[in-house]
Amino acid sequence: MVARAFHESGFHLGQRESLMPANAGNPAGYFENLDVYRANEAILVQLGGSWFDPPSVARQLLVAEQVTPGIREFLRNLVADGGTAPVALKEPRIGVLLSIWWPVLRDTLHPVLVVRNPEEVAHSLLARDGTPLEHGLAMWELHTTAILKALAGREATVAHHKRMVEEPAQAVALVASATTRLSPALAEEVVADGAVRAVERALYRSHRKVREPGSRLSPSQARLWDLLAGLPSGNARIHVERRLRSPSAAAVSAVKRETSRRRALLNAASGLGAPRI
Repeated sequence: MVARAFHESGFHLGQRESLMPANAGNPAGYFENLDVYRANEAILVQLGGSWFDPPSVARQLLVAEQVTPGIREFLRNLVADGGTAPVALKEPRIGVLLSIWWPVLRDTLHPVLVVRNPEEVAHSLLARDGTPLEHGLAMWELHTTAILKALAGREATVAHHKRMVEEPAQAVALVASATTRLSPALAEEVVADGAVRAVERALYRSHRKVREPGSRLSPSQARLWDLLAGLPSGNARIHVERRLRSPSAAAVSAVKRETSRRRALLNAASGLGAPRI
């Protein structure tokens, strides 16, 4: 929804054929660049990780020098392809590969921090992938702490998902806030009122499944959610306690269990289960 709000306002995300197509899971489309998706998947495979169990910072730094030139070239091409329009970039794996991406992005693009109830995120993963709720919340914690560590002390544009769903005019305000970070020439190309078309309430179903908000959150996740929920909408400087810049040991352990579960399912499906005696 947030990426689409920028798209509908005149931001360039890539040519239509380079964006991930819609499917049953997201009938309005994903507004994610397939070139970045493929590049990030290749990096994760190379490092033995995944979007839900990312490689360590140390492992990411092993390939950073090798892949950074390609990232810089992609961004140059995206900007050139956009012509006079400003660009926007969404690809969730960037959040867990920030040791590679952030040195390039921090001086090129302005960050937009999307805030969504972690229990809604977990229910969405359960519906899409069968991910157990505990593990979905742990994945959210890993992604969130990585992003907050990068954004600590910096300005970002904060987008509250629920507020946008409940009040579509919030999408317009979001784009207008981010547009103030553009050069005057690029800002002239933005029509923020178009962002309202990105809000289709019928598409957001996970919020209905959260019966008792906060009931499933661990103490570390509750602290993270309190921080995020309290951020003002629009442009804000992100202040983060040090203890919220790293995931808890419990979250890391839960993600490892999810990795093992998925690997077992994959092996069973491919006939690579335990040998019969």
